[in-house]
Amino acid sequence: MEERGETGALYWAMGFPLLILAGVTVVLGFLEIPLSEFLSGGTTARPYGDHAWLPYISGGLAVLGVSVAWFEFGRRAAPQVGFVERIPLLRELFSQRWYLDHAYRRFVDTVIDGFLSKGCAQNEDRVINDSIDGFCDFTLDTGHLFSFLQSGKLRYNLIVMFGALALVALYFLLA
Repeated sequence: MEERGETGALYWAMGFPLLILAGVTVVLGFLEIPLSEFLSGGTTARPYGDHAWLPYISGGLAVLGVSVAWFEFGRRAAPQVGFVERIPLLRELFSQRWYLDHAYRRFVDTVIDGFLSKGCAQNEDRVINDSIDGFCDFTLDTGHLFSFLQSGKLRYNLIVMFGALALVALYFLLA
């Protein structure tokens, strides 16, 4: 018995925001013309433009949907099975979710995986990896060169530095 109370509370918690949104939508629907006049700066426009038949069609479709739902599920002798379940092609279409998953999978396989990711992989191999490899090779080569020039002995470094300074001083004295 306690589970039913929790389930009812859960339905209320989930349904209450939907009721609020539906109420706001209904109020905005009734205030459509005044709001459109206010937002357009006072210029009056026909509410549906050249599509004055649109509200009647949408209202008729809503009444038709409610009527079909009542006929198949709401009346006493209703079979409680929708018309979609009785038509095999429609049942398959809806059970496969209009084949949107199949279309999405084909799109991902051909466009994303087949075209874009291969292009990105080639770009990564040719541009990014090759440039990083070249920079690393340059770093190693210059490191080997400097390690050859730099022996680690302080006297040798000082002798080379004083020799370079002496050559520069001699250049300035003779020039």
